[in-house]
Amino acid sequence: MRVRVLGGADSNQDPFNFPIKLNNKIAALASTVQDGDGEPTESSYEVFKLLAEKLAVQQNLLDKELKTGLPAVNKPLYEKGLKELSPAKEETK
Repeated sequence: MRVRVLGGADSNQDPFNFPIKLNNKIAALASTVQDGDGEPTESSYEVFKLLAEKLAVQQNLLDKELKTGLPAVNKPLYEKGLKELSPAKEETK
């Protein structure tokens, strides 16, 4: 697990240190397509394809972490008689 210490500049004012997140890019694309008067442009489809590929990579990383990392988190919870964590159905494949 990586821990990143944040401090200093605000994320809205420092895109170099705080790049635009994937979910913001998807939301911006959705807004652009939704606000247009006609069909989505070819470039919108190209951007969608790129973002969908990046999202699939992130989903695979999450699935892997849930399968390998979650048991390590749940073990001490179980040992202390606490409720174990489990992902919602929407969070897994």
